Amino acid sequence: MTKYDEQLKLKVVREYLAGTLGYQRVAELYSVPRKSLETWVKLYRAHGADGLKKKFSHYSMQFRLEVIQRMRTDDLS
Repeated sequence: MTKYDEQLKLKVVREYLAGTLGYQRVAELYSVPRKSLETWVKLYRAHGADGLKKKFSHYSMQFRLEVIQRMRTDDLS
C-alpha cells in the first residue's frame, strides 16, 4: 500500500499548477513532503495523470520459480 493515493496526488498537483501557491505552501496545506510534491509535478508534466499511478509488477509464482531456477542453473546473479 502506498502512503498517498492517486487522487490525493492529483489534487495536490493541480493545486500547485493553479499557480497561486508555491511548492512549500501547497505541501504544508496537504501535509506532504515538498520533495514528493516536486516529483509528482514533474511526473504529471511529463506523463499526465498516468504519471501519478502506482507502478506494480505482478509476476506469477510459476514465473518467479522459473527465474530462480534459471539463475541457479546458469549461475546468474
